[in-house]
Amino acid sequence: LDTIREAVRRGSEMMRELRTFAGENRIHLVRVNPNLLFEDAKPLAEHTVGDNVIVSFEPGSGMPDVDADPGQFWKVFFNIIKNAGEAIGSRPGTIQVSVKPFAMTEALASGFISAAPLQPGAGVLFEIRDDGPGIPASLLPRLFDPFVSSKAIGRGLGLATVRTIVETHGGGISIDSQLDRGTVFHIFLPESKLVPEPEQAGHAADAEAASPQKTGEVLGFEYVDLEKAQPRPDVLQKLPASAVYQFNVLPLKFADGVLTVVSSDPFSTVAGDGL
Repeated sequence: LDTIREAVRRGSEMMRELRTFAGENRIHLVRVNPNLLFEDAKPLAEHTVGDNVIVSFEPGSGMPDVDADPGQFWKVFFNIIKNAGEAIGSRPGTIQVSVKPFAMTEALASGFISAAPLQPGAGVLFEIRDDGPGIPASLLPRLFDPFVSSKAIGRGLGLATVRTIVETHGGGISIDSQLDRGTVFHIFLPESKLVPEPEQAGHAADAEAASPQKTGEVLGFEYVDLEKAQPRPDVLQKLPASAVYQFNVLPLKFADGVLTVVSSDPFSTVAGDGL
């Protein structure tokens, strides 16, 4: 059962990453305090690393608001911190996240990867720094390409997803890494262009409005006991004759506290002949 659960988990993770990389997940930009973007992701990010790794966050001050979709942007921190934790391995390590005001210039923009040239102007800079083993220089130019991984075992989609999300937010990303000394990611987001909503005027964006759980698309699991219920007709021919249970991965939508099934067609199916 543990093996099946792990297979389903890995399959659902890869499906989410593929959908994000392909641009299927729509973004809804809101004006938000940059500090809140990481605060929303922090609980999840901390659980992606072992007890031997300390994740710290240094909030910034005097920063402009940015335009972001908190329901998507938390994946940027999640994937980078997850990769850093896996690179550190079992030894003691640290991952430090900070954010500060940043003035983009034409000269600085050349050092960032972005979908379109970054325009000079005010914004913020997130820095994610780890003291892991570093990344080989030969791999750095291709690190954000899909299916490229610095790990011996990996899908190579996490950082490609990071790049896609940052670019759809009009930002840019850069990386500096040295073997045996660690890696630093820099993520730039430009100053907000959205008009502040009335309740946001004069203060930081509401944390509830910035919650990554308010709206979004997720994947859910459906368990079918084949001794008590009939399997879905569309997957019947895929099941072995000895199968007694079936797991289906279904697309779900979470909005305003309600979880609904987007489509009854499963992304993938796993079956077995005993628990």
